[in-house]
Amino acid sequence: MCKSWIKIKKILNPNDSKAKWLGSHCGASFLHTTQIKGIYELFVTGRDLDNCSQIGRLKLIFNNKQINVDYSDSKICFTKGNKGDFDQDGVAYPWFIKKEDGATLMYYVGWKKGTRIPFKNNIGIALYKNGLFERFSKEALHIKNEKNPFGLGSCAIDKRDDGYLMWYTCFKKWNEDIGNYSPKYSINVAKSQDGLNWEKIGENIFHKTNNDCECRPTFLRNNEKYEMWFSARGNDYKIYKSISSDGLIWEQERQDIKLSDDGWDSKGMSYPYVFNHENNTYMIYSGNKYGKGGLGIAMRKKK
Repeated sequence: MCKSWIKIKKILNPNDSKAKWLGSHCGASFLHTTQIKGIYELFVTGRDLDNCSQIGRLKLIFNNKQINVDYSDSKICFTKGNKGDFDQDGVAYPWFIKKEDGATLMYYVGWKKGTRIPFKNNIGIALYKNGLFERFSKEALHIKNEKNPFGLGSCAIDKRDDGYLMWYTCFKKWNEDIGNYSPKYSINVAKSQDGLNWEKIGENIFHKTNNDCECRPTFLRNNEKYEMWFSARGNDYKIYKSISSDGLIWEQERQDIKLSDDGWDSKGMSYPYVFNHENNTYMIYSGNKYGKGGLGIAMRKKK
């Protein structure tokens, strides 16, 4: 159990002098391919001094057996919306898709501070073109048949021959304990023909982990088999894996990568992003306390 991955190294520290926009956390990330082999745009969620999340961009470079971050173009590239918007207090959890017409869309989570509850999340869409973002709409994404009123969170999207599948976090309720509020959330699934209009077709798809909170799905699809990784927690996040033949029914949910004995990822691991590069599979993940420990990379052991 938990021996599927080799941890390579920490690649980012919060409050790095070369990427001050990261602030206090290195949160959820996404790798976007470029036209140059071995060079990726690395989009990472950071937090400023006011605890406002924002998305910045660096480069991740694979050169022979070396993996390094290039800070030369490090900057904030997508930040909070205007007052009154659903994302007025922060943006996070980037996920990119390229549509049939060539347009590249970034799905993201926008959040807004609450009064009776601490915050409410929802999903937004932005068009990514020539290194710049433009919000597709000021309104949050609507999912038909999704009747939960507490908000939506991090998502992963697969473009298939018959349309799109999206796995997304759904907030189910808020619990109150002596004035402190804590959310409960799980992962649902929706389908779409155009990537814009969605309909829920399944809920609580990972029901065997016995955790209160599940979020940030990421996946690989080989032939018709899905492997999916996601964060789940009681007190602290760990990274779990499940498999599916259709993306709807999942099995063999288990913890997939072990916490370190000490250090920056010994108390918690979260927000995985899994990808293939050349002949290897890699995972980028956040460390202790939702990324306060930093951002690291691991490589899957070959069978």
